[in-house]
Amino acid sequence: MGNPACQRAARRVGRRLGIARRFAEYCAVLDPRNTVPSRGLLPDRYQRPPPYIYRDEEIASLLEAARRLPSVTGLRPHTYSTLFGLYAVTGMRCSEPLKLDRNDVDMANGVPTVRGTKFGKSRYVPLHASAGRALQDYATRRDDLCRNPGSPSFFVSEAGARLTHWSVRRSSNCLTR
Repeated sequence: MGNPACQRAARRVGRRLGIARRFAEYCAVLDPRNTVPSRGLLPDRYQRPPPYIYRDEEIASLLEAARRLPSVTGLRPHTYSTLFGLYAVTGMRCSEPLKLDRNDVDMANGVPTVRGTKFGKSRYVPLHASAGRALQDYATRRDDLCRNPGSPSFFVSEAGARLTHWSVRRSSNCLTR
């Protein structure tokens, strides 16, 4: 793939060349002797790296590591193992479980409702019965260990606040190293 800094520099130069190219196209209309640089001479668009698909063994070891996270109240290992398990079985976007409120999860049917997703839509996420039980177990433990949360969030920190993207990312990075 190459050095990310070099890739950014190449894209920046590519964008600048694109501006010059459009001007050259304009000039070529007025005077056909003008040459126009070819498209794609330099990359000018961000190219997302391909997603990494975790193997079953990697998911199992990640969940096991999450269950061993240090915790003051005992809630953190349950929160992160359930959250990462939900990511694994649903393929939800990173922010979607973090936006779930308690009333967004239908415990009787094991169906979370993700609200305000991409393009402002909402959708149901049907779960296997085992995943529904895992959410129910988490909710029971959460309510036992965090009696007065400061947030309506389904997934909460040990302080009772909604988990942030950065705290999840930090924990994920620590666990996957």
